[in-house]
Amino acid sequence: MKSIETPRILLLDFYDSFTHNLAALLRQSTGAIVDVISHDHYSAVTELEGDLASYHALVIGPGPGSPENVRDIGVAKELWTCLSETSQLPILGVCLGLQSLCIAFGGQLKRLVVVKHGIISQVTHVGRDIFAGVEKVAAVRYHSLHVDMSGNNDEIEELAWTADEGENGRVLMAARHRRKPYWAVQYHPESICTQGGGQSVVQNWWQLAQQWNKARGRGIRNSTSELRKFWSRPGSLLEQAVQRENNSDAMKDILASDNTKVHYSTIIAPQLAPTQICELLGSADQNNDFAFLDSAASPGRYSIIGVLSEESTQLLRFHALDGYVEESTLGKSPREFHRIAFGREGHLSGDIWEYLAKFMAKRQVAKDRGPTGSPFWGGVIGYINYETGVQTLDIPLSPGHARRADIQLVYVERSIVVDTWSGAIYIQTLRGQDDEWLDSTKIRLQLAADMAMTPSPTPPLNASALWGQILSSPSDLAEALSKASKPPGTVDVIRPQKDRYINNIQKCQQYLAEGHSYELCLTALTKIHLPLPSPTPWTLFTNLRSRNPAPYSAYLRLPDVTIVSSSPERFLSWNREGVCQLRPIKGTVKRTTTTTLEYAKSILHAQKEMAENLMIVDLIRHDLNQVAHEGSVKVRKLMQVEEYKSVYQLVSVIEGTVGKVADEINPSSAIPPTGFDVLARSLPPGSMTGAPKKRSVELLQSMEGEERGIYSGVMGYWSVCGAGDWSVIIRTAFRYDDENDITRPDAGNATVAKESEVWRIGAGGAITALSDPEGEWDEMEVKLESTLRAFIR
Repeated sequence: MKSIETPRILLLDFYDSFTHNLAALLRQSTGAIVDVISHDHYSAVTELEGDLASYHALVIGPGPGSPENVRDIGVAKELWTCLSETSQLPILGVCLGLQSLCIAFGGQLKRLVVVKHGIISQVTHVGRDIFAGVEKVAAVRYHSLHVDMSGNNDEIEELAWTADEGENGRVLMAARHRRKPYWAVQYHPESICTQGGGQSVVQNWWQLAQQWNKARGRGIRNSTSELRKFWSRPGSLLEQAVQRENNSDAMKDILASDNTKVHYSTIIAPQLAPTQICELLGSADQNNDFAFLDSAASPGRYSIIGVLSEESTQLLRFHALDGYVEESTLGKSPREFHRIAFGREGHLSGDIWEYLAKFMAKRQVAKDRGPTGSPFWGGVIGYINYETGVQTLDIPLSPGHARRADIQLVYVERSIVVDTWSGAIYIQTLRGQDDEWLDSTKIRLQLAADMAMTPSPTPPLNASALWGQILSSPSDLAEALSKASKPPGTVDVIRPQKDRYINNIQKCQQYLAEGHSYELCLTALTKIHLPLPSPTPWTLFTNLRSRNPAPYSAYLRLPDVTIVSSSPERFLSWNREGVCQLRPIKGTVKRTTTTTLEYAKSILHAQKEMAENLMIVDLIRHDLNQVAHEGSVKVRKLMQVEEYKSVYQLVSVIEGTVGKVADEINPSSAIPPTGFDVLARSLPPGSMTGAPKKRSVELLQSMEGEERGIYSGVMGYWSVCGAGDWSVIIRTAFRYDDENDITRPDAGNATVAKESEVWRIGAGGAITALSDPEGEWDEMEVKLESTLRAFIR
């Protein structure tokens, strides 16, 4: 038990997406316990003042919006001037915090002429106070507003500034109150790319804060127990689920060790392609449910095939708006689904995340009871859509939210895992008496390998025969479809309207200029009406795979939905040791016969592209720092260019560790977090929203006008061995089985009406203050084109 005088800092969170990076920096620099509480937990300064007696210092964090807007700043607006003499404690403001401090004492809030989001600037400082002993400072800035203190220096002393020559002129970067213990910085000391003005400045502030407290004999009282439930660093979802169980037997059942063993066989057959194995198992039959997670390109390694069977494979479907989960097995009619609602008497407590944590805890297999070389021994495979993530941000879904499943997962007991690097093929089952299936599957695959079956690409889709026209590119397609007369049976691609997309880009930039966001990932949906009879979904997938191979490709055929994906972006993976990895992509250059890697680097290492990527890297570090062990979050790769078949991408890699050691932040935690805790608390993917995430999602909802659905969600697996891997659903086409279109002939046309499938493809890009609207439209089209290749020749 730590003593009563263990240093404590209260950090007010303003729904920024970098707050937990700041908390980690404070802990590292001060050795204090840092509690993170949302600013709107307090409705009045007097409420906050009572809690401040339990802390040695307060930090006013960054956030979107304006310090003049009560919704954005909350009680901090009055905090600087309303604390009594005895309640005054040292305060550090960051970004929004600096602006709030300065306007409280006569400063004028102004807009920057040139917005600085994810931009690194050289900072000039006084060399004393919080900058004592600090040399050069290269600081990351996330702001469109700034404070002018001209003629108001009686209260505020300026400590640092930048000289934005030819742009904004002199901009205040740090200040302090001359008599009260208040300091603030405009830049972000916690950013991964801030150098010189981070840890050293925080350490100097903490030393000055301790001196203030000591000179006034200020101690603290131990009264934080009532605040614990509001802390933003929660325990594991499984622990929360266990604590909700009033029945001790139920708790024992959740936590009971499982003696399940993975039964498996292994063959070495590098000549046997994963797609060939899928076809042996019936993937080409569009009536078959199928789950295939495919590493079709580097850096992917393992391809995973879920061997599904009707009447035995469990199916879980979650409906976000109505708050219920359906439990069933494949092949059953909806009337046979078992529906369980959350938050209602006699039904499930908690939420979908706690439900899934319990579901998998009951099925976990010990680490020594399966093949060490295989990352997946069985478990759940499926998707979690974008709107599920939106709901986790406490953003209400539209009342018109589609009544389709927002999460759809199958529990896979039989699986085949292909190590595409070594050629090893793992044939696995969780069923106790399944030797016959193991043996027969091994013989079947070995026979195929012995026959020296080599990968044979699926013949390209014959667009001429199917649709009466051959199209070579989306631009050709757009031109063909612009003709006034389109006979029934012609493929119809309904693309985003350029004028509307450009207009939304300009709206985004207006929001950025006003300080509501730093980056907004604007997207739009394209619909493809594919006349029947159409190519099978498997044919579309193999077309896409051959033309745009990607490390996180997937083919998912489940009740009511089909997904063909060539995603290049890993959202989150975690291994059996608890190491989590995220690989955000921001920055895209189309690959052509004349585009070289060096040229792509010159484009992607421009200020705009690197700023986009940096903002998402900082956001992901924040997501990981909510759950990962203290000090474990590291950036392993920062803004490096990777080469794919159709594009070059700017990629970063961030890692952190969960689960292995006791959590010093929550020392009473009996069940440590897992990678699933990171997944549940990081949705929707930051690379598809922008930062700060919550405000950005709200703004995007108001502009896009249509739910994204499966696009921008995640797809992957969570294995009974404890590992998981999920991709961002981009470069993906999907269809809902209940959405077909009937094309009827015009009056006098004798052609018979024809039915067509409706497929959807989402595409977009990160809009920043530096974005060129025409360039952003072109980038969106490049991404769209990479997926349209499945449908056009």
